[in-house]
Amino acid sequence: MNKKHFSMDKASAPKPLREKQIEAYLVTQTKKRLGGHARKYNSPGRAAEPDRLLTWDGICAFVECKAPKKEPTTAQWKALNHLKDDGQLAFWVNTKAMVDKLIDTLELL
Repeated sequence: MNKKHFSMDKASAPKPLREKQIEAYLVTQTKKRLGGHARKYNSPGRAAEPDRLLTWDGICAFVECKAPKKEPTTAQWKALNHLKDDGQLAFWVNTKAMVDKLIDTLELL
């Protein structure tokens, strides 16, 4: 195989998804399927807070988005568990399939 042909094959290979693509998919699916919003969440003075705050029909849920094959850091796990301890809905996703499963679950609320 010549180098030119090899480089064309490599260029046409699908690139792995990034965290921002998972996050963008969450935003579109929240609007499309729940009729809600996935607001960028920022808590000044607090590190490791979830990326998004989903709101729909008077309900809210916090979601941490990660790149495929990545998991939340220890600090992010603590933040998610703290929210759950306070009675809040808190989740993390790292694939489009996880986003779909999360939205399936949230549609039942």
